[in-house]
Amino acid sequence: MAEGEAAADCPVQDQVTIRMPADGAYLSVLRTATAGLAARLDFTLGDDRMSIAVSTLASEPRPPARDTFAWTVLAALAGSVDAWVGPGERVTVMLRKIRESSRPG
Repeated sequence: MAEGEAAADCPVQDQVTIRMPADGAYLSVLRTATAGLAARLDFTLGDDRMSIAVSTLASEPRPPARDTFAWTVLAALAGSVDAWVGPGERVTVMLRKIRESSRPG
């Protein structure tokens, strides 16, 4: 995915920015915020997709390895996962989930 491509895919109706340390202790906070946002947007009844981008600045930026168990789990849960570096030292992971009834076929 090219830099900036995710933002150009569709207009953003609601956007939330959460900043927290890259520490597993904050994972429950992130899960709660994500679940609250999904409920607020009525994800199970509304639009057919949700995209979540998580990014951080890194001293040695590189995308996560795609041949790991963690990547496999993300891809299975989200449906679509991508990662890229840039601009600068920022590493971004984009998760997209499309509602089953909206998939072609």
